[in-house]
Order: sequence, then C-alpha cells, then structure tokens
Amino acid sequence: MIVCKVEKEEYEILEGLAPEEDVNAFYEDEDISAFVLIDGDDVVGTLIGTIVNEAYQVYWLYVEPEHRRQGGGKLLISTLKKILSYVNVPIHIAWEGEPEISKEICLFLLNQGFTKEREKEIRSYSVHISDINPTEKMKKRSDKVVSFESLGKEFLRKMEKDKDANKSRMVPEGGFLAKDIRKDLSLAYLKGEEPIAYVVLKEDNDNVLQLNTMYSSGEANTVITYLLYELAYLLKDKCDGNQLMHINAVTDGVDALIKYFIPTAEEIGYSYYG
Repeated sequence: MIVCKVEKEEYEILEGLAPEEDVNAFYEDEDISAFVLIDGDDVVGTLIGTIVNEAYQVYWLYVEPEHRRQGGGKLLISTLKKILSYVNVPIHIAWEGEPEISKEICLFLLNQGFTKEREKEIRSYSVHISDINPTEKMKKRSDKVVSFESLGKEFLRKMEKDKDANKSRMVPEGGFLAKDIRKDLSLAYLKGEEPIAYVVLKEDNDNVLQLNTMYSSGEANTVITYLLYELAYLLKDKCDGNQLMHINAVTDGVDALIKYFIPTAEEIGYSYYG
C-alpha cells in the first residue's frame, strides 16, 4: 500500500470514499488537503483535513472495510505526521459516535500515539429512552412548563424574534416551526406570558432525537431543571424505549444537570491529538 496526495483536479477520486460535502470542500477550498490510500490498482482509503488553530484538523479518515487491519489507516496517519513534522503541527481528530462503535477508533488512535483530550469545553451524550427515569429528587412538576405544540404557531414566531436568543445563536436553524422539530417534546418555561427558557428536540432521518438547544434568558439553571424533568416524563410517555436521544453541545454549566437528570447518558464526543 502507498499514500498519495490528491491534487484539486483529481477530486473525483475521492467520490465514494468520503461524504459529498467533504469532497466539495476539498475541491473549493485551497487550504484543505486530501490523501488517498492505494492498494495495487485500487483506491481503498482517504484522509481529508486542514490546519485550524495550529493543529491539522482531520475532517474524514476512512479505509474500505475489506482493506482494514492491514496497516492502511496507520500508513495514512504516519504519512501525515511526517509531513506535519516539518512545521511542528499536531493532528487533531474529533468525532461523535456511539460508544460501542467508537471504542475501536479510540484504540486505533491510542496505538498511533494519540492522546485523548481530557477537558473539552463542549460535550455530547447519547442515551436510550428506556434508560431515562425521572429523578425522584424533584417532587413536583411545574405547571409553568408548556410544550411548543400547546403554545401554537404565533407564539413560536414571536419567540424566534427574541434578540438575546438570536445573539446567543439559540434559535434553531429554520426557526421553531421547522418540520424536524418535535413540538410535542420541545418545551418552554413561562414567566407570566413570557418564555424565559426552553429546550428544543429534533428528530433526524435515522429516528434519533437530537436535543440541540437548551436556553435560559439570564435565569439560573434551576429553570432548565424543570424543563429536563418534564422532558423525562414526556420521553417515557411518547417515545419507543429503543429510540436513541443525542444531547449535543453541552457546556460546563449544563453538564452537571445532564448527569443529574440522565445519569445513564454516555458521552459520545471524542477528541484526540497526535
């Protein structure tokens, strides 16, 4: 096996080996580089990335299944390391994936001399609905928590115009009326007639729930606890136990709440440097 650098005009060689958006990004952005793994007459793997914040960020690393465990992935990494050694730039590989799938990737990277990033500013978690059990530590559900479904379209349109939420980028792409938002599961906490906090759940094409947005307008995280508590009940009532939920973009302030309300959630965000 050998590794070759891909020129921009050769971008079609990456098709079928990498997602379309990564192939297009490589072709359109002169700073993004790509390498291919060649075995005889066949292109069997690729690595795509670029230097970001003094580290080479790997966007895509892939070897065809039938060619794995033959040293191809190791060769891609070692070739990149050799190139980057001249400019003293480390490699950064980060991804999100289910723990059982990611274990093999983690082991591979450790064997290539990578180290796990211990302190991440943002984390992601995964949990099966059947593993969510509303905690008994909060005895009372709040009547101030209302579903998006109950609030109605006009109210949600008004929420979309909130300046603080928009400034914090806490209004989902497409707004609160987007088709992929589960309005029966997304919740707002009302203070009088004003929403002061909300959680937004989307459902992707793979039937995975995505908890991407947890917002509180200057209030303490106590308000978020009411939302998460009510959400736990709704998930158990409305969703199949085998359905997965991903909790994304969890910051330090919310991380403790997630662990408190959903202690069975497993971290699925991985970050390694080498």
